[in-house]
Amino acid sequence: MPAPRIVRTKSAGLAYLQSMKAFTDEEARTLIAHLDFQPTVLYPGNVMKPWKGIHTKCGTTVMPQLRSLRSGQGCCVKCKSIRERFVDLEARRLAHDKAPDFQPTTLYPGNSHTPWNGIHTQCGREASPSLHSLQRGQGCCKLCGIEAIAKKRRFTDAEARQLARKATPDFEPRELYPGSVNGPWRGIHTKCGQAVRPTLAHLQEGYGCCQGCAMSGFDPHSPGYWYLVQDTDDGTVKHGISNKLKRRLADHIRQGFTVRLATRFFENGGDALELEGQIKAELKALRKLCPVPWWELRPSPGPI
Repeated sequence: MPAPRIVRTKSAGLAYLQSMKAFTDEEARTLIAHLDFQPTVLYPGNVMKPWKGIHTKCGTTVMPQLRSLRSGQGCCVKCKSIRERFVDLEARRLAHDKAPDFQPTTLYPGNSHTPWNGIHTQCGREASPSLHSLQRGQGCCKLCGIEAIAKKRRFTDAEARQLARKATPDFEPRELYPGSVNGPWRGIHTKCGQAVRPTLAHLQEGYGCCQGCAMSGFDPHSPGYWYLVQDTDDGTVKHGISNKLKRRLADHIRQGFTVRLATRFFENGGDALELEGQIKAELKALRKLCPVPWWELRPSPGPI
């Protein structure tokens, strides 16, 4: 099988050929004259071969490659580790200033955005934050951060009742606060008397407490329509209200309700809402007497 062909651009190819060029000993020494590397033997004749010499700063015998020297990698592994150690100590100082509870277990990775393995001393869990995130005050332990956020959202029963009363005055709790903003909270909707189970999160977001009384985008103070439509396939009928009849009927047609049986216009949308409530009450009573499928109501296409 032929060896894969290496494709390079013109500029990259020239740079590669120049790096692999054969140099004489004099030319090679000229190329590294400004560095702290002093060869003790003749140039080996290849940029990829080790070249024995001395690091003039520390006196250590080293064997770097000419290619490595020309690329700026230095010649002494010992001095390089000392430089990295200095960076590690500096990084540890910066990390300790922002997150004293983070204990690194490895050397600093050399990049502020690279995960740095360590331990969160408060909980004992392993953590891998970046120095950048520590300097921004984000902490080192993700799980502890989540717990801290959850703790801020925990309320006593009195605090939760105060928040619920402020967001939804017509909700009256009938049990203690469940302890979570996402937990169902049993109570009564004082306007209609229905038993409800909203969450504190929904109350705070303005969704209200009673699904049966939800307006679903219908404005009772604007003109509105009551309508009755039928599905031609199975004969199912559906009634509803809307401020924009044409748009709502178009949505129902896509659902299969192509036959419009009746419509009624109201100058005050509140009257349409009242009529819909009366029909729902009658259908609810009729279901108890004769549970037939023709009045099953399908979900509305959306708030209009």
